[in-house]
Amino acid sequence: MRRNLSLTAAAIYFCTSTIAHADVVFGVIAPMTGQFASVGQAWKQSIDLYLQANGDTLEGQKVRVIYRDLPDPNPPKARALAQELIVKEKADILGGFMYTPNATAAANIATQSKSPLIVFNAAGAGLTERSPYLTRVSYTQAQLTLPMADYAIKSGMKRIATIVSDYSSGIDAERTFVERFKAQGGEITNSIRVPLDNFDFAPFMQTIRAEKPDAVLSFTPGGVISIGLVKSFKANGLEDQGIKLLTLGSEVDDTSTLPALGSQALGVYSSNFYNPTLDTQVNRDFRQAFTQAYPKSEIGVVHVQAWDAMELVRRMIEAAPEKFDGKKAIDSIKGYEWESPRGPIQIDAETRDILQRAYIRQVTDIDSKMVNHGIDQFEAVR
Repeated sequence: MRRNLSLTAAAIYFCTSTIAHADVVFGVIAPMTGQFASVGQAWKQSIDLYLQANGDTLEGQKVRVIYRDLPDPNPPKARALAQELIVKEKADILGGFMYTPNATAAANIATQSKSPLIVFNAAGAGLTERSPYLTRVSYTQAQLTLPMADYAIKSGMKRIATIVSDYSSGIDAERTFVERFKAQGGEITNSIRVPLDNFDFAPFMQTIRAEKPDAVLSFTPGGVISIGLVKSFKANGLEDQGIKLLTLGSEVDDTSTLPALGSQALGVYSSNFYNPTLDTQVNRDFRQAFTQAYPKSEIGVVHVQAWDAMELVRRMIEAAPEKFDGKKAIDSIKGYEWESPRGPIQIDAETRDILQRAYIRQVTDIDSKMVNHGIDQFEAVR
């Protein structure tokens, strides 16, 4: 079943809220404070915009969204907040979750209460196996890493160095890329793991440069660490030597690191599920509406996560329009496919995980602004 969601910017922007009471309550656990507060704010912006576009009702049901702040990985608190939302606030659906440990901790609450749980961001492999009521609109690390390895081979890159932050996600990214790249005949010149609290990449870049690879594959957690890696790559002359920088998104995130780097990010490659320059009516409408509603905000992957989560909320409500039913709701999204600002996506009928297009993007100067411009894509990546 396919639903093509196309919105007019004017309708989205000028709708006003008329909620008097809620027929459906959506409880969102998000980083509203701390170093990733911008993510929580982006999620709220998209949720507000989606509801405004529909007059704050979905399928005839009034929707109320309740937020709980969880800025860091904290499984006990995630479990407690999920329970509070279900028991005290009578939440019908849970959502959000920046980190995999937090989503994992809340999964048992979702199972016990038979409440659908929509993961916005957490990328741990096998996460949907934690509860039959859990689904996801983000990605897994492999969904971004494997297409980048394939693109490197496709583009004639034969020798690549890897540099990753030394924690579980970085190690997973390194392993996944190396296995895929070597299986297709590629050679790994260096495999460097950098302490998570490291901010000086110069010695590592000099080591890589001496091996003269075709490219460097990097994975860092975002923020100042990612910014430092890109700056060090450029400052130590790797780009001047013809070496390309391939990233898995954090180094040139649309809403955080890319604006901070500016022209220093020019030419950097990334793999991601959102292409800001995707030329579809749905993406054009989404970006126009968002720019009108939030003219000072950059639009990025985190906004699309929450937007697509709201499409699943709408679909779940549609499944039981008279009285919300968690079992009918989660069953209704199995195999569901629709056109998102990111392109065609589907919730796998068996795993309840997302199938989506992966984009290879390159930072490009478009009208004197640095933009992650899509240059290649891989369809229906599991």
